[in-house]
Amino acid sequence: MRKQALLLLPGSILCFLFLLSAIPVREYRVLIIEDISWDPEIGRHLEGLGAQDGTVFRIEQADGISPALSARKKGSFDVIVLGRTLMEGTSAAQVRRLQRRTGARLLLHQDWAYAVDYFKEPCIEPAFAAYGYDQRRMYDDLTARTQALAGRWGLEVLPVGTAVQNVRGTFDRDNLTCDGVRLNHSIGCYLAACTWYEALTGRDVRENAYDPGRLSPERAALARGAAHAAREHPYAVTDFGFRKLDTNYDEAQVPAYTLPDPLTMQDGTSVTSAGQWYAQRRPELLRLFETEMYGRAPGRPEGLHFQVLSCEDGALGGIAVRKEIRICFDAGTDHYMTVLLYLPRDASGPVPVVVGANFRGNTSIIFGTGVSLPDSAQIARYRLYREPFRGQDALEWPVGLLLSRGYGLATFFKGDLDPEWDDGFTNGVHPLFYREGQTYPDPDQWGAIGAWAWGYSRVLDYLETDPAVDASRVISAGHSRLGKTALWAAVTDGRFAMAFPNNSGCCGAALSRRAFGESLETMIRHYPYWYCGNFAKYAGHEADLPFDQHELLALMAPRPVYVTSGSEDRWSDPKGEFLSAAEAAKVYEFLGLPGLRSGDGSSGLPLGSDGMPPVWAPLQGGLVGYHLRQGPHALTAWDWARMLDFADRWLGSSSPDIRNTCN
Repeated sequence: MRKQALLLLPGSILCFLFLLSAIPVREYRVLIIEDISWDPEIGRHLEGLGAQDGTVFRIEQADGISPALSARKKGSFDVIVLGRTLMEGTSAAQVRRLQRRTGARLLLHQDWAYAVDYFKEPCIEPAFAAYGYDQRRMYDDLTARTQALAGRWGLEVLPVGTAVQNVRGTFDRDNLTCDGVRLNHSIGCYLAACTWYEALTGRDVRENAYDPGRLSPERAALARGAAHAAREHPYAVTDFGFRKLDTNYDEAQVPAYTLPDPLTMQDGTSVTSAGQWYAQRRPELLRLFETEMYGRAPGRPEGLHFQVLSCEDGALGGIAVRKEIRICFDAGTDHYMTVLLYLPRDASGPVPVVVGANFRGNTSIIFGTGVSLPDSAQIARYRLYREPFRGQDALEWPVGLLLSRGYGLATFFKGDLDPEWDDGFTNGVHPLFYREGQTYPDPDQWGAIGAWAWGYSRVLDYLETDPAVDASRVISAGHSRLGKTALWAAVTDGRFAMAFPNNSGCCGAALSRRAFGESLETMIRHYPYWYCGNFAKYAGHEADLPFDQHELLALMAPRPVYVTSGSEDRWSDPKGEFLSAAEAAKVYEFLGLPGLRSGDGSSGLPLGSDGMPPVWAPLQGGLVGYHLRQGPHALTAWDWARMLDFADRWLGSSSPDIRNTCN
C-alpha cells in the first residue's frame, strides 16, 4: 500500500511528502504464541531493520493456541510464530484449525543450545544438564526435533538456533548469551532480529544498511552473515569464513610500537612542571580514559544512606568485628549493595581497610554461617541456579592474614552494581541515572567496570562514617577484571590512599600496544559491556588509542600503586604489566617522587635477560611497586602479604586510640 499526503502545505514540503508517500510500506502483523524466547531488544532491532526498506512489524503475544483461536479473526495476522515445546504437545486438529481460522503463515521457532562455558562455569539450567552440558549434543537434538515437527505439520522454520551456532564457530565464540541462556543485548539480540527479518520478509539481511550500534562493523556483518546462512541451511551449521580471533603468546610477534608520552599534552605542548601536570595534563588524560574506555560515571547520589544489618563482636573465633552494611543508593531501600566488613577486634586505633569487590557473593569469601545469603529476589536477579557455596573463594581472601597485620577488609559482590552479563544495562545501577526517555548509556558513559568502580567509592562513603576506620588509609584492591576495576576506582576517586591491581592485564595495568595475551580485540568482542560504547572502535587498532595503560598508572601519582603479576599468566601479559609500571614511574620521578625502585630504594633494578625482575623478588622501594609471583592467574596469600608490606611502608601509621566494637 502507499501513503497519501492530503494536507495543503507549501510547495517544497508538499513535494517532499509526496516523494515520501511513494515509498512502499509492507506491514507484517505477527503473533507470537507462548513459549518463544522473545526479548524487546529483538523487537527494537527488527524495527530498525524494517525502517531501512519501508517494512513495519506489529508484534503481539498470546498464551497458547486456544486463546489465539478464540480471540482472533481470519486475516488478523500475517504470520504466527510457534514454539517447539508448544508444538510437541499440540494435536494435528489444533494446527489445522489454526491455519484455517487465521489464514496466516505458520513459523516454527528453533531454540538455541545453551552456553558451554560462561566465565569457566557452564550454565547449569536443568535443560542443559539433561544433555550432560554438551552444547553440540543439545543443538543436534533441538535441530532434529525442530526438523521433525516442521516436516510433520508442513511448517516453515525460524532458524535462530542455527544462526547462534553459526556464530559460535567464529572469532566470537560463545559470546552471545548474557547468562548462558538468554541472548545478550549486543550481538545476541541483533543476530536473532536478523534471523527474524529474513524469515518474515524473505529479504537478504546482508543488504540491509541498518546500524545496530554497540557493535563493530565486523561483528554486525558477522551477525547478518550467520542469520542469512541459517535461513539457507536451517538444519546445519555453516562455516562462512569469518576470521577467528587469535591470541598472541609469542614475544617475537609483538608489534613495533611507540608509547604516547604522558608528559606531552594533546596539542603537543610539553609538561614542564608538577603544577602543570596536576592542573592540566592529569585532567586531560583522565577525561580521555573516561570518554574513550571506561565511561563517565555519576557522583555520589542524593539520598545515599547506610543501614547496619548485623554486627558480631567476636567473629572468627574472637579476633574480629564483623558487620554487614546495606548501602542504599537513594532515599528508598529497593536499590542497594551489601558490604561485608571485617575489622581487627583488638586494634588500638582506627585501622586501614582494604576495599575489594568479589566474584560470587559475600558468602564466597569466608567459611561459616555468619554471613547472610542472598534472598530469593537477589538470586533471581543474579540469575543464580543454586545457593552460593560458602567459602568457595576463601583461598583468595585470607581474612585472618589481613586482621593479624592490623588491616580491615570491606568486600561486596560486583553483581550488586551490575550483574555479569550483557543484558543491555537493565538490571544494575545504570537505570537509576538515566535521563527521561534514556534506555542505554551514551557512548561515553559507564559500562560494567565503571559501575563496579562506582561501588568502590560508595563503600568508601560508608567507611568515612565508621569511627573504627582510618578513612585516610583505604586501599582499592581487585583481581583480574576486578583488578582493572580497582585501579580505575582509585584513579577516579582520590580518597583512596593506594591501589592494588592484581593480574589486571589488558585495560588494567598491561600495555595495550603490545597486543599480547588478552588484547583490545578480545576485550571489545568478548566483553564489550565492560567498557563505554566509544571503546569499540579500537578493536584491533591499538595504535589509534590516544593513551596507553602506563598513563593510567601515572594518574595514581602521588599515591602509591602496587602492580602484581603471575609468571604463568600469559593471558594478562606480565611483561606488559611490568613495562607499564616502569613507564609510569618516570612520571613519579618527574614529580620528584620515588618511582619503581629496588627494596633498598635504589633506582637500579635486578632485571634478567628477558627484561623482567626475578620471581619472588618484590620491588617496593618506590611509590610504584611491582612483584612477579611464580604461578598462574590467581590471587594468593603471598600476593596479599607482599601488598601489605608495601602498604606498611608507604601508608604510615594510625591515629588516636579507639577499640573496635559493635557499639
